[in-house]
Amino acid sequence: MCFQLLLMKKIVAILWLLSCSVIALAQSSQIIDYDGFTSDGTRQVMSSSRTFYLSNGAYGTKYYFRIKAFATNNDTTYALVISSYSSIPSNAELLLKSESGDIVSLIANNVTVSEVEQPTHSYLSGNTITTMPSPKMNYYISVFKLSMSDIQLIQRKKITKIRLSSSTGYVDISYKRDYFGRWSRYAIEEVHSRLVNVKKDTRQDIYEGF
Repeated sequence: MCFQLLLMKKIVAILWLLSCSVIALAQSSQIIDYDGFTSDGTRQVMSSSRTFYLSNGAYGTKYYFRIKAFATNNDTTYALVISSYSSIPSNAELLLKSESGDIVSLIANNVTVSEVEQPTHSYLSGNTITTMPSPKMNYYISVFKLSMSDIQLIQRKKITKIRLSSSTGYVDISYKRDYFGRWSRYAIEEVHSRLVNVKKDTRQDIYEGF
């Protein structure tokens, strides 16, 4: 009886460890949104987005934050990518403030604007369904390069305030908890782990087998 009970406990422990591994693997794959190569051979790995609502004192606007790595044979660069339907200036500045008062100041290296279609909207009036056409809106994507000192500060300190340039001045948000810091640390670790542990080179050498 004791042997059977001990065996059952071991089986339960093994199943628990396996379930934790599966969950961890699923979470890791979910946070990586893109992994591929550009035409010049640069590998790009980007995390999935995290939404932060920044405001100028009125209603908050959605901004989508991602961590992205650009890797070549000689160097790897990390960046914070912020996108939104709200206008982001070409020379946008991003400020991250820690609980101890340290400030990370980042200037956008690149801001692109593309036109995207919004989903169609339909509504029922009596027995008639009316479908509204898809409106087109500008979508802004800004890239802020992260230095090693920036990454180290984010990893060590609790980030309590985010401020970003906007078309009317700036928008920001303050936190008592380390929402941004916890997300960014995890995203940076996962992107780095993907670069190091998953060797992905689908490009063919033109001389291979020639």
